[in-house]
Amino acid sequence: LDPHLASRPRPSWRDPALALYLAVPVLAAVQIAVLDLPVGRTAAAALPFAVAAGVIAAGRWAGAADRDDRADRDDRADRDDRADRDDRADRADRDDRADRDDRADRADRADRADRADRDDRTGRRWLVGLASVEVVLAVWATAAFLRALPTGVGEPSGFYRVKLLVTTPLGDHNTAAALLLVGVVATVVLAQDDRRWWAGTAVTTVGLVACLSRGAAAVLVIAGLAGLVARARPRVALAVVGAGLVALTAVTGLAVVLDASPPVGALAPDDPDGPIGASVAARADLVARGFELTGERPLLGVGLGRFGDRAGDLPPPNHHAHNTVAHAGAEGGVPLAAVAVALAALLAVRALRLPGGWRRDLTVLGGAALVGHSQLDVVWGTIGGEVVLATLLVLAVGSTGVGRSRR
Repeated sequence: LDPHLASRPRPSWRDPALALYLAVPVLAAVQIAVLDLPVGRTAAAALPFAVAAGVIAAGRWAGAADRDDRADRDDRADRDDRADRDDRADRADRDDRADRDDRADRADRADRADRADRDDRTGRRWLVGLASVEVVLAVWATAAFLRALPTGVGEPSGFYRVKLLVTTPLGDHNTAAALLLVGVVATVVLAQDDRRWWAGTAVTTVGLVACLSRGAAAVLVIAGLAGLVARARPRVALAVVGAGLVALTAVTGLAVVLDASPPVGALAPDDPDGPIGASVAARADLVARGFELTGERPLLGVGLGRFGDRAGDLPPPNHHAHNTVAHAGAEGGVPLAAVAVALAALLAVRALRLPGGWRRDLTVLGGAALVGHSQLDVVWGTIGGEVVLATLLVLAVGSTGVGRSRR
């Protein structure tokens, strides 16, 4: 049994992750009032954080309801036990009382095991839901890639022509690749107990390849290696490394088949014959612009969703700084940058405090991949990125507020 089960969890709503996410809509309201920003656009930029707060609240509420129900049962059982004990005390001798105490101790251990099982089942339902959404996202990205492939075959910089046409409901190729990193990890974790989920690992790995992100594939390999150091289960970490190597090899092969010459200029997704999109090197300029804007407006930033207005002179895609801290600092000043850093640090602390098992594997490997990739590409502030991060934060503590895992 997990020794942490002996301690009572904190009250359901006292979760720093919930407070951090709710701070962003509050900041947006302050920006609207002080900077005179458009309400609709600013509110839309704050929406992903409000949705993520809802995810945190849903996870904590489920744990609170479960705890309240168990508390009622425990109280009734305790009253009945005391009445029975008082009645028997009049007739029983010391040996009988010792026997009753032993039976009560066994019943208490059985109850603790039952609580752990219920918590594990609740967490696994969240994990299956996360993995299922990731599989659907991978299928969508793969279909988009197959539709776009003819536009890049035999064309100059065809690799980037295809890449810019890979879009999903949760974002472009960069955002989808970041989310699918967690999908690969989630399906590998599930496959440890149900081999059918290896098919999900294959689908999410193919989806990652379809996003044509060499950086994302490399991040997955690094996250797997980091997981070995952070005491994730070796077979899970090595499987993640293997999936990353397969994806990296496949994307590199596609870069050879398609022309991956350095692009110059800008290419709109609906204009495959136009000039080509921003090069990887141009991201350094976007990151630098983000930190410049943070220095210019350290208190409130330029406003949520308005980074692109200040980076119009840089090659697109320039709506995002391609770095979480730089982008958050630019749009919300030092306060929003602090929220971004605090969320990542909170996930790391929670993950590393978990005992060995599926929760630790998922949060260490998936968290490292998601947070690592968000320093290179568009993840921060997207609804998919924030919901996935919030889900990892929920699973890092369990539905009852205490980190635990059976396997």
